[in-house]
This record gives sequence, structure tokens and C-alpha cells, in this order.
Amino acid sequence: MSYIPGDFWRICDRCGFKVRSSRTAKEWTGLMVCRDTCFETRHPQDFVRAAHDRQVVRDARPEHSEYVRMDLERITIDDTSTRIDQRGDAFLDTNEVQPGDL
Repeated sequence: MSYIPGDFWRICDRCGFKVRSSRTAKEWTGLMVCRDTCFETRHPQDFVRAAHDRQVVRDARPEHSEYVRMDLERITIDDTSTRIDQRGDAFLDTNEVQPGDL
């Protein structure tokens, strides 16, 4: 190679080869690389912007009382509360047992 005024040698940040500065380019990553072999353009997916998504419940309605609500000690069905133990079995008072329950 012959002397070219103002065209100095530069080491490519990617491959490590010695190339003329006129044959290098600065990437979007900030690296100075060979223009012909090592240069990579930025991927188009980096510029994609998400569309705003309004997540609104149409015709929202309040919760009804006939739904089952549970906590650790009580179960409530249709506004009637019954105590339960840790296994989930209901504690029944002998006065509450009806012949049809057995």
C-alpha cells in the first residue's frame, strides 16, 4: 500500500485488523469498525414503539352477595356464615343438623 495523505491507520474494534481510516465507520454502538466486513446497522426492531392499549372493562358491574367468599376461619355463602377448621371441614352445631343433611 502506498502513502495517502490524511488517511491514517486505525485498528478495527471488532476484528483487530489494521485498516485505513477511510475504510472505517463508527457504528451505533460507538465502535470504529471496518466498513466492508465488520459494520452492522442497527436492527429495525430497536425502533418499534408499542401502541397504547386502553384496557377498560365495558359495562362493569358490582360483585353480588351470592358469590362465595372464603377466609381462614369462615366460609360465607349467601350471607350465611359457617366456621371451618384447618382441613376445610365445617364445624356443625348439633342443633344445626337436619335429617336431610346426613
